[in-house]
Amino acid sequence: MAAATVAVPAPLPLGKVFSTTPAAQPPPGQPDIAYHPDWDKYQARAARRTQTEDLPKTLPEGFPKELKAEIDSALAHFKSLNLAKGYITQETFPLPKLHAELRRLSHELHFGHGFFVIRGLDVDKYTREENIIIYTGVSSHIGSIRGRQDAYFEGKRADVVVGHVKDVRSGLGENRDKEKVKIGTPAYTADKQVFHTDSGDIVSLFALSTAAEGAPAVWLARGVFTKTVDDKDKFMSRPLLYHQPASADAPRSSHLPPITEAQAEALDALHFLGERFSVSTNFEKGDMQYVNNVAIFHARDGFTDTPDKQRHLLRQWLRDPENAWETPNRSPRDGTVCTAA
Repeated sequence: MAAATVAVPAPLPLGKVFSTTPAAQPPPGQPDIAYHPDWDKYQARAARRTQTEDLPKTLPEGFPKELKAEIDSALAHFKSLNLAKGYITQETFPLPKLHAELRRLSHELHFGHGFFVIRGLDVDKYTREENIIIYTGVSSHIGSIRGRQDAYFEGKRADVVVGHVKDVRSGLGENRDKEKVKIGTPAYTADKQVFHTDSGDIVSLFALSTAAEGAPAVWLARGVFTKTVDDKDKFMSRPLLYHQPASADAPRSSHLPPITEAQAEALDALHFLGERFSVSTNFEKGDMQYVNNVAIFHARDGFTDTPDKQRHLLRQWLRDPENAWETPNRSPRDGTVCTAA
């Protein structure tokens, strides 16, 4: 089996520098702006334009002037129906003005950049239950099918479609007793998560609160591999990336065979290409993040909680029947990933 090898271009030879290119003369009437941005000039220009020009004060087409009024109205409407939260849909959480923009964003998610963030919701204004309703309601206009994340809740059979992502280990900071609680995945710790994918077509996270330090989200497009890895057809078609090294919290089952050198190299390539070509963003309180899980890997740095500032996210796995990519058949165990209401 051919090994997947990362193609790293050789450094260019350093040539002799003969002169410095003189600055080009600007055409008559051009603003005072140079190749190297000048912060003071930028600030002065922005202030001057605000005072002397009649600048547009309207949002782009498709954006309502205020989202909060429509969201509050949708929240009140759903609560008036006295339905269980599993019945949250586009119809029971109506967003007549925002709906078209959310549908456009779903198309962008599947056929454009593959990720976006909705920012600005004041989570402190609402109760925990109301935040869950709002998050699920907005998400229903992006992906109407919610995936099951757990089959049990409080020891009983249930289709859990909204998960909590936080450090569930006892204690805080350096005093945390990591041996006291066993966790099945790094997602529920403060540890770094390497590049990976979840289940479902769309991974969504809603920040109820953020960490005192750390934990930026990091995204990596799948297309990077087709340009940087030798023997790419075999690399991308073989199920190499389904193998994952064990960790202390998620030890490898003894009956599983060891991975090969080629598979280990593929995992390393994923990680180090990710660090080189990824895009990162910091979560802010109230952010709703949506990522195309079929096209983009994601990761997270480690973080630090304090008694008064602790990272707490809600997570949903979504599918948009209108825009969803065609995916291969899954095993019976995985076939229910995106079928729960």
